[in-house]
Amino acid sequence: MEKESKVNIFDLEYSKLEKAEMITHLNKLLSSYQVFYHKTRNFYWNIVGQDNYDLRKSFRDLNRKSRQHMDRLTGRIRLFNHRTTEKWKDILLHSEIAESNSELTGFEMVKVIIADILTLLSAQSDCIQKAGELGDYGTELVVKRMTCALEEEYLLLVSWLK
Repeated sequence: MEKESKVNIFDLEYSKLEKAEMITHLNKLLSSYQVFYHKTRNFYWNIVGQDNYDLRKSFRDLNRKSRQHMDRLTGRIRLFNHRTTEKWKDILLHSEIAESNSELTGFEMVKVIIADILTLLSAQSDCIQKAGELGDYGTELVVKRMTCALEEEYLLLVSWLK
């Protein structure tokens, strides 16, 4: 008869404090992405004028990629057997990205999105650093991949402004 394992797959080799630190960073990054996702969707819906065609495509792509990044972050949070931030007021509290109205020109929208991308890249850098300190190589790899993808979007939007 085979002995049943008592190892919980969620009991990674981290202390409660280390898990809490990583979850805090991940939830902050997830909250920022949720606001960014909402903003890109609203910009997509509300862009008007001669830049409508180009920017709608860019905002749609950013929105889709943000959703994918949020799924990856949620997976990392759940790996630590923790729930994500659920209430919108808490998401706004933890987010480093602020809401924005959509009554902006296309040029203004792009400038807002570029600033938000820089904020996300900074938050991702903090998360990568914390993951590296803790030896959480899975989170480190996931966030590094997200960073590479976001840097490409940043380059495209900065080029569009010129």
